[in-house]
Amino acid sequence: MVEGPHGFLWYVGRTPGYSQLVQAYANVLRLRTATVVRIGRILRVES
Repeated sequence: MVEGPHGFLWYVGRTPGYSQLVQAYANVLRLRTATVVRIGRILRVES
């Protein structure tokens, strides 16, 4: 069995409002996406 801290910041239990917080954060700051092109051994990110 693995030992060590479990949960987020060692807190294990219900987190009321966390889902709404993450959703509100995602609405304000949109994630940018890009495509990755592989040329041989080189990976190039194109936006």
